[in-house]
Amino acid sequence: MGQPNRTARVRNLADRAPASRTDVHGRKVAEPQGLTAVRIVGLDVTTRRVILRVGGTEADAAIDAAVSTTVLETALARGERVVAQHEAGEWVVLGALRTVATPGDYVISARRLRVEADHELSLKAGTQSLVISAARGIELLAEDITARAAHVFKLIGRTLRLN
Repeated sequence: MGQPNRTARVRNLADRAPASRTDVHGRKVAEPQGLTAVRIVGLDVTTRRVILRVGGTEADAAIDAAVSTTVLETALARGERVVAQHEAGEWVVLGALRTVATPGDYVISARRLRVEADHELSLKAGTQSLVISAARGIELLAEDITARAAHVFKLIGRTLRLN
């Protein structure tokens, strides 16, 4: 077996050189290669399509199946850039670049809520905390603890220790 023909390989790569397109002023510009950070200027959640500003032009793009349209709605509202790639002759949005932390409070409303942790689960507010540990049990630390029951309040344990 001989060495692979490197000249043929270089020619094949050259055949895939970026296609040129024109910007809004009619000037030719090269198509970006690889991952590109661009801005969304339009979003259609139903068809999962966006309009991107790529350099001085606008381009239609698909949204990758793994990307939530909610993430793109936030990026559009905040003017944040998204990551897109030109593949198979079409732009595809692969994700968003978060530039600002999401502020505010979170409220979770559900009929049931399940949170699982293999080793430890911690809830903390200021200096108060609740730690559920697979190895050490449950630890509740607070300045004051109030427990109320409308009917029966049960404390069950082999030993109950007060102070």
